[in-house]
Amino acid sequence: MSKSYRVIFWGLRESKETFSEKMSKLGVSAPMIEKILTRAPVILKGGMDLGTARRYTEAVRKAGARVSLEEDAASEIPESKGAHAVIEPLEHFTLCPQCGYKQLKSETCERCGFHLEP
Repeated sequence: MSKSYRVIFWGLRESKETFSEKMSKLGVSAPMIEKILTRAPVILKGGMDLGTARRYTEAVRKAGARVSLEEDAASEIPESKGAHAVIEPLEHFTLCPQCGYKQLKSETCERCGFHLEP
């Protein structure tokens, strides 16, 4: 069985505004960003292979966070403490042609209700 890894958020390296802006560009909602910030340290994502976990860690670090990468079983943070933010890959998102809202792909826009192509 191969090892799995998780990314832990410990706090900010940059301003809250910069972090929030950069994380929203990665597809994280404002309420989830606030949850991450208020509950630190939190498990951002787990169950990843090492390569994916390294890329994820680097993306969040570039957003201005202090993060660590560790084996899933090695964490000292209780599971209930984690916010479990999931940063989806860009290909899972769509841009509403009606209002310009960026969201996970779906049949209708969450903001304006415009019917989106599947």
